[in-house]
Amino acid sequence: MASDNFRRWLILFSIGLSRVAFGYQFQTVGSIGPELIARFGIDYTALGALVGAYMLLGVFGALPIGLLGRRFGEHLVVGVGLSLMAVGSLVCTDIGGVLGATRAIFLGRCLSGVGAVAMIVLQGKMIADWCHGRQLMLGLGISVAAFPTGVGMAQLVAPPLAVAYGWHAAFLFGAFLAALAAVWFVVAYRPSPFANPVPRSFSFPGARECTLVVIAGLIWTFYTSPYSSFLAYAPALLTDRGDSPWLIGLVITIATWGNVPAILLGGGFAMRLGHVRVFLVGEPRGRNVTILQHLLRGRHRGADALRPRRRPVWRRRRRVVCRRRRGAAGHPDVPAAPPAAAVGGRAEAGLTQVALIDPAD
Repeated sequence: MASDNFRRWLILFSIGLSRVAFGYQFQTVGSIGPELIARFGIDYTALGALVGAYMLLGVFGALPIGLLGRRFGEHLVVGVGLSLMAVGSLVCTDIGGVLGATRAIFLGRCLSGVGAVAMIVLQGKMIADWCHGRQLMLGLGISVAAFPTGVGMAQLVAPPLAVAYGWHAAFLFGAFLAALAAVWFVVAYRPSPFANPVPRSFSFPGARECTLVVIAGLIWTFYTSPYSSFLAYAPALLTDRGDSPWLIGLVITIATWGNVPAILLGGGFAMRLGHVRVFLVGEPRGRNVTILQHLLRGRHRGADALRPRRRPVWRRRRRVVCRRRRGAAGHPDVPAAPPAAAVGGRAEAGLTQVALIDPAD
């Protein structure tokens, strides 16, 4: 039993380290975005393409990767995925200058993203196999909190590395983190002795399980979309305003590392009060805080769309669509974005109500 407990912590640490590497790699382009814009002359559209390339192939590869994990086991699939994360970061450095910097970054992030999806798809099963009862919420909290830790680390580490050793160094550090996570996982992971044997053949879950999975995926989509947009464009926008790198790092770090205690506290409350109650209390509170932040930012004219009106928001086109004359925060080169946080929050609320419907009613 003692050896199993020790093995459990080794595996949780490997999953957490993998998630830290995932967060760092995802945020690398956003963190050194000002450097890439200045060096290669790309615009914000190209920068967004480089950011989105990380999860581009994962949209199409998540289900096949899950089937591969069921057929060959999570040890092999996750190990290969973490190795792909390391190889993809090496490709981003454009060693030899064969592909060109922007093409190399795009291709490398696609490869790293496929590896990250392999880890993300199977991490829940591995945690559920090794952690039970109260340990399950702790394991999930550690894995979720590790991602913003990696994102904040990217903003603190990547820009100084890019200034001191060139933009390649930021991607090389991401390759190091992924390689370290891959070695640790391959050495530490073993199939759980507590897990029930899973048939290798393919089978669909029930209709209700499929519905709940789709709803949970949509909720996660509406949450991560505005959050990822903020992380990707905030460094470049603050740099354009003339803010110092230290201030930019502080802003992103607070926005990411501030989630860590909240995630762990939420897991603790969920163990004591029930996950449904905590979710229902936390979801509207977080959405209202986000909307209030937009309303208090008077110079962001896009926030006007959040204030109550007699007419629907989509009828006020001039308030929501991009303004070419001023742009976000008064900058002509940065178009004002729709209030994604408010739209995502409202979608989350509606999907949550559907997910909590009792099928017996």
